[in-house]
Amino acid sequence: MEIILRDCLKSNEAADGLQSALTRQLALLAWWANPRIPARRRLIAASHDRSTAPRPGARRRQPADEPRWRTESLQGPVHMRIEPKTIVRSINALHRETVVRWHSCEPDNPYEDLLGVVCQQHQYNFLLWHEEDVARSPDVSDARIAMVKRAIDGYNQQRNDWIERIDETLLDMLADAGVKPADRARINTETPGSAVDRLSIMSLRIYHFEEQLLRTDVDEAHVERVKQRLARCKLQQVDLSNSLVELLADLAAGRKVLKVYRQMKMYNDATLNPYLYKSGKKTAA
Repeated sequence: MEIILRDCLKSNEAADGLQSALTRQLALLAWWANPRIPARRRLIAASHDRSTAPRPGARRRQPADEPRWRTESLQGPVHMRIEPKTIVRSINALHRETVVRWHSCEPDNPYEDLLGVVCQQHQYNFLLWHEEDVARSPDVSDARIAMVKRAIDGYNQQRNDWIERIDETLLDMLADAGVKPADRARINTETPGSAVDRLSIMSLRIYHFEEQLLRTDVDEAHVERVKQRLARCKLQQVDLSNSLVELLADLAAGRKVLKVYRQMKMYNDATLNPYLYKSGKKTAA
């Protein structure tokens, strides 16, 4: 089923305002201090297909009975029609291209609207992945491990917060389109935001498996194991992408209903984590 997405949902400036100054400083410090993020070989970047842009000048007919996401631009109202397949294809392309780019520069977010939210969530998975590499290294000091652990907690909290913002963005889009769930609409066990998060992690896993194939210090048995795991990851990526396409189509048709329940993480909440609120009482005393 084809649907129309509203352009310009939320600006990156508004999203940036939701991040604390401490989290930004930790992210920047962890990025520059992390020795596991060198500039990668150009061969890796060349191995990723970036030909995802639509053909210039291509136009498609808009069926009159389809729901429309109406937006405003500087030139006036704009209507953009995108199929669920196109949404998922764009998300996968974003994940793939940014993972390659971010291994040679600081993470950025040049996207807008839904993709801007997806990119921000993807950044925290990227930072988490490399901080966890450092945490498992036997060569780092206990003080560095403590610093990395705190960074991991912050990134993981932000990762889950932005999963919810992906779902909130989709809820806004469905509401603006006038989509109402059917009386007996079903609820999916996983939200679209959670599926996007899994696709984000899978893109990182695929990238690093492909990186393993470039090593010259391993034997053929290692290469063969990596190839088998890489093939399994790519199959899982395809299956998960298809499932997300079906979920978005069901949501747009009202066959399923989307709810945001909140992750309710307790470990970073000073009122719920006993080590934090007990420490606060001792300090006050």
